[in-house]
Formats: sequence, C-alpha cells, structure tokens
Amino acid sequence: MVKEMSGGSGIGVGAGTGTTFGDDKVVDIPGDGDGDGVQVGSDMGVGVGVVNTEALDGAAVVCTTNKADASTGKTTMGIVEEGATRLVRLWVSGELRALFRRPWFTRVWVVQEACQCADTVFVCGMKPPVSYDIVGAIALCMIHAVREVLRKSGYAADWDGVSPLSTDIELLAGVMITRDVIPVMGLFIQQIAQSHATRERRLQQIMEGEGGDNLFRLLTDTYTDRFLSRETKLHRDRVYALLGLAADVGDLEIKPDYSGQTGTAQILIEVAKAIIGKTKDGYPVELLSYSQFPKTILDDGSHDKLPSWVPDWRSGLRYAFYYYTNPQKGNTGTNKKMLMACGPHRSVEMVPNRTAGILGLRGYLVDTIEVAGGMVYRGRFNLATNLQVCDHHIAFFEKLDRLWELSKQKDEPIYETPARREEALWRVPVGDIASDWQMTMLQHRTKTDLVLEYHRLRRSLEQLQALEIDMTAPGWMDCMDEDKKKKVLEWTAHSLEADGGKHYDDCLAKMAGKSLYLTKKGYMGMGPHEMKSGDVVTVFPGARIPFVLRPTAEEDTFTYIGDAYCDGIMDGEITLREEKRDFFLV
Repeated sequence: MVKEMSGGSGIGVGAGTGTTFGDDKVVDIPGDGDGDGVQVGSDMGVGVGVVNTEALDGAAVVCTTNKADASTGKTTMGIVEEGATRLVRLWVSGELRALFRRPWFTRVWVVQEACQCADTVFVCGMKPPVSYDIVGAIALCMIHAVREVLRKSGYAADWDGVSPLSTDIELLAGVMITRDVIPVMGLFIQQIAQSHATRERRLQQIMEGEGGDNLFRLLTDTYTDRFLSRETKLHRDRVYALLGLAADVGDLEIKPDYSGQTGTAQILIEVAKAIIGKTKDGYPVELLSYSQFPKTILDDGSHDKLPSWVPDWRSGLRYAFYYYTNPQKGNTGTNKKMLMACGPHRSVEMVPNRTAGILGLRGYLVDTIEVAGGMVYRGRFNLATNLQVCDHHIAFFEKLDRLWELSKQKDEPIYETPARREEALWRVPVGDIASDWQMTMLQHRTKTDLVLEYHRLRRSLEQLQALEIDMTAPGWMDCMDEDKKKKVLEWTAHSLEADGGKHYDDCLAKMAGKSLYLTKKGYMGMGPHEMKSGDVVTVFPGARIPFVLRPTAEEDTFTYIGDAYCDGIMDGEITLREEKRDFFLV
C-alpha cells in the first residue's frame, strides 16, 4: 500500500530502506501561527549529514525485528544510540519537526491506511517510497535521546553530577540544548509513537488471528492524545474513519451515513448508545468519561446540540484519571481491576426510553455533594522549574485539611475502620493510585508507605512557605536578596531529591483539572471542576469509576458533569449498601 503526502521537495524521504529529511535546498516551513517559520536544510551549518542514512537504517531493523544484525558487530543499544545521535542533530536543525508538521500526519484516515497493510510505505513529494516502519525507528531513537536528557538533567538516577539548576544540557554528540526543550521533545515523541504503536498492535493481532480492537478503544486511542491532533473534513468521519479497524463493527451495527438527512448530533448519539449497549468486553459505560466540556460546534450547520453525556470525539480529549498512564494501549502492566466501584456488576443495565437523546441507566446513588470546587488542581506541578505553581499547591492541601476535618466530624459509618478514614487524607489527592519509582509508567493501588511521600511533599511545601516569597510579583526572583535567593535555589534542588516529595507530586499528575469535594455523609473525593453543591455521585454497572450528575427539575433526570474518585467506595462497597435505581441522562 502506498500513501502519498502532499508537498514538494526539501523535506522528504530518500532512497534505500532508510530515510533522509532534507536535501541541498532550504525550505520555509510555516510555523504554528505565531510567525515562527522554520528554515530547514543541510546548509544551515549544524553539521547534519542528511545523505548518510545508515544509522537510521540500523535502528529501523532493531525496531521491526527487535534484534540487531550480528554481522555489523554492533550491539542493539549501539545502533539505537547512533540513530539517536543523527536524529538529535536533525531535531536541532528543524528538519525532523518540519517533516512531522505536514497535515498528512494529522488525518484520521491515515490511521486506517497505516494499519491495514503489512508493507505500508509513504511518499513525500518526488522522493522515492520509504517504509512506514521508519516511524517506529524514529520514535525508538528519540526515546533514547530524551532518556539521556532526563538522566543528565537530574530527573532520573545517575545524572553525572549535572546541577538540576543548570539551564544547558549536552544531549548527545556535543549538541547543547536548553532545559525547556525537554517537554517539547517529549511531545514530539508522543506524536510519532502513537501512530506506530497503533499499527504494530494491529499487525500483531493479525498475526495471532485476533479480531482487533473494538470501536470504543479505537476512539479513545485516537482522540485522547494531548500531543497529536487528528482531523477530518466531516465531523462524522471521526467515527467512520475507524470503522474499518473495529472488530465489533458488526455487533454495533453502525453504518456510514452521508445522506445529509441525518444530523451529526444524531449520528454521535447513536454511536454512543451502540457502544454502551452493545460492546461485549471491557467497561463501556466509561464512555461517559470522554464527554468533556466545552463541546465542539458541529459542522452540519444545524442548531442541534449534543446531550451532556455524548462525546464529540474531538482531538485532545483527556483520559480519565484511571487511564492516566494509558493502560488501554497495552504498554503498561496496569491491573484492569485496580479500581472497581461497580463491584462484580459488569453488565450494563440500560433503561428503555423513547427519546433518542436520553440515556437510561440503572445504577447506585452514592450521596449528594455538600462542598465542591474552588480549589482546582491546575496540572502537574514541577517544583523545580515553576515555583509560582507551588503557591496554589499549598492552598490545595489547606483545603484538603479542612474537608478532612469536616468528614471526621460527620462520623458516618462509611469506612470499615477509623484507621481507614485517616488514610483518606493522602489517598484522595492521588485517586488512590500510585506510580512506581522506576519511571516505567506502571500504576498500582496506593500502599501505606505512600503516606511517607505525602508528608515529604507537605514538608517541602511548608519549607517554601516559610521563606515568605511573593511569587505573584513581576520579576519576584530578581527582587530577592542574595541570602533568600540562595535558600530558594537550595529548596529547588532539594525538591528533586527522593526526600523532597517528588514521588507524591508525580502521582498527583493524573488528577489535573479536578477539584476536591465533600458529600453530606462525609465521602471525600476528586471530581470535575464544573461540579457544585447539590450534584450527586453515582456508580453504574459497567464502569469502574463513579460519575457526578446534576439533578434537573424532572424526576430521575440528570445532566452529566464528569467522572470522579470517591474514597471508600472504589471496591464496590456502595453496591452492598444501596439499591439500584433509574437514572436518565439528558
């Protein structure tokens, strides 16, 4: 299968089984909307040997066969390091980024095109075809390069004495980069690695005689990447472009409709109901997690709006906190039953109704929210590079303390033991899920030793607070005297160490965008920042996590607000305490 990318000379693929990214010309590549056009080409004076592709060829072999060619006398890691060195130079020159900025890489239809054939190649401009597997080689080598950055910058063990306060880092082969390039390179890897991983998984399924992924997984894999935008001309194609890969397309009975008589909103409603009601494996009610706000404006010119519970499947949707490290994609060892709010009740119980936009479900009412919002967790805190965020961090934990005290005063029998109630203080902020120490992205239920990490972070924040720094003032760092500036730098270095609270801080990342809440009975948790007092926490069979709903004026009818963590019910406890009831989501 040959797929052609639009574009002319300059950035493209070269002859042979490898690839090059440039020739003897300089091409202007449009920037990202802020006027930062990029010039690319081998005459930029960065020493990029764009003609010699041997290093990438070797890395491609390693990537596709998982072994090195013994005749070369090089180890697998040696081949990857060579490829990483070449790619780093191409990165610095701008050539690598320019290639992957091409719109071809953002088209949703490309996912199907890349996955349906074992020998897919792509063509750029007038360049000869090159194997799609080179994308995997690029991802593999860049991952190695970024790991070197993390190791040398102090974000990983054995950082060779490089100060965590240094601004420049020698990446590979004498190339110096600034520290702020690290997250940019990480975004780039995410962009190219996802396409390759989806293709590799599909080919593996074909080899093993498996049917492939269901549509729900394909949709979440495609549209929950913060780093890669997937686009189509027609909004309904965001679903239709993946049907050819869906193993359960027959069960779902979804057929493309371009008649113009069916609106986009109606199509998305039918798709959502089909997935929830007819998906035979997994936890299909968790589709609700991907109904996020604000929703996109539909493209069919109608004034129809999506119901609150229906995802629009736009690019950049957030994973539920349960999926933060992406266990659905098969690249982690996360236990699928790590949380199980629905207990043994996996079968979805839909309640029939005659209105297309209403979803009827049987489920459990946990409790009504009494205090909510006000202290939104604004994202992952990098204590070493963004001190201003720590001020909000401190306020967040102060709010946590107050809600915890209120929960204890209620003294409702919602926990098995008083000791378990005490543990809510450090379990709630991380959703009772921790990641391991080795940066391998594995997750597990929190263990009691995490309380030590919690206190380390709290102590680190208290030390910063004691310095009495006004981090809201412009140029606040320059306004400090030398003694205080020295103390801030010492604190920053300490925050990167094992006893500086970094591990607990990392575990908090999955709860980005959520707020604390307290229910009338004393349940504590983290939920969507849109929630407010009077909303209810619910659990549905077929979903491992709870959801927050808002009652309407009509009995048993609710609008969907978002998914949540609720401490004390994440192992099915509520299914033993309450009876099922009907919920109608509009």
